[in-house]
Amino acid sequence: MVACPQEGIVKSAAAEALMREGLKAGVDVGGRMPFNECMRRKISGGISKVFDSAREFDADSDMHVDGRRSNGATLEVLPS
Repeated sequence: MVACPQEGIVKSAAAEALMREGLKAGVDVGGRMPFNECMRRKISGGISKVFDSAREFDADSDMHVDGRRSNGATLEVLPS
């Protein structure tokens, strides 16, 4: 099961809390669709929030990356 705030983890104030609640309850994967954030710094910040939360709850992370819809910045900001 994946906790994936589809509307954007930065755009929606409740999204991060809901994802974290799911991870705390035992959801296997924290994920998101970075292209839903409209600005590059928001893409990067949201990605970090997912990785940090997944690490905290010992879960995996999944990013739905589609370069055609991501304003071209998504792959550049994914942590290595």
